[in-house]
Amino acid sequence: MTEFEAELKARRFVQETGVTKVPVDLSRYLERISSKVSLDDLSPNEAGYTMATSKGALITLNALDRAARRRFTLCHEIAHLVLGLPSDHSHGPEWSYAKRPLNEVCCDVFAAELLLPVNLFTDMAKGRSIDFDTVDYLRVEIFASREATASRLAATSKLASAYLLSEGGKVLHLVRSPPLRDAKAWIPRGTPLPAGSAAYALRAGESRSGTRTYSGDLWFDGWQDVEVAESSVYIPDYDQTLTLLCCTDQDELDALSRPMTTEHAKDDDGLLKPLDGQLKWPGTRKRR
Repeated sequence: MTEFEAELKARRFVQETGVTKVPVDLSRYLERISSKVSLDDLSPNEAGYTMATSKGALITLNALDRAARRRFTLCHEIAHLVLGLPSDHSHGPEWSYAKRPLNEVCCDVFAAELLLPVNLFTDMAKGRSIDFDTVDYLRVEIFASREATASRLAATSKLASAYLLSEGGKVLHLVRSPPLRDAKAWIPRGTPLPAGSAAYALRAGESRSGTRTYSGDLWFDGWQDVEVAESSVYIPDYDQTLTLLCCTDQDELDALSRPMTTEHAKDDDGLLKPLDGQLKWPGTRKRR
């Protein structure tokens, strides 16, 4: 199964369940699949699990987790049941994105759709800036984690935006908005946080959150004439950095794909080679 297929199935599931407001009443999802939920004190690295019983599936959540995290875990376990995908937790702690199996990624995608239904979320986010002030407002209203909300904000934005999750100073997870995908902008898995970024400074101990604006080629090859705004937060317990990137001027981004006229090129003879609209993005890894 692909992430796109999981996303479509989740949207259909939400529509068929009849969800019309947030915070979503998750009991409606449980009723639809004839499942129940319980709480138990699990290990810090275990978010939850599902067991089959004679009366239907029983989903157990870690009572020691934050309530927002338990809600996402519940939706993730519902995803396993609806999609028919077996759990694969061989990659390590549930909070880690290192070597996360595709089954788990697809269930995360499904869970995000259940917890933050796309139509309701985009209405709430409309007109708001792509930063963690917006994330903190939305996550309270929706009753979701900061990570899930930030990812959703980037994924549904009409601006060229990205959400990055980094561990140990390296990018492990990337979510792009449709305009950013259209621009073929990409950050390969394993890319170190660039010096000069707010994310790099936060991990170095500057503070827990920060914003900066700079030339986009700090992250994206060929973006030296595109201004990018960054908003980041650092989570020292997990050595994770959450980052939102947003192109602040779409005209600057559009200019990258417009070839320079012959007359203009003559005026610049002897200067930097004009852009030809063929951008060489770093790496060849496909989006996960």
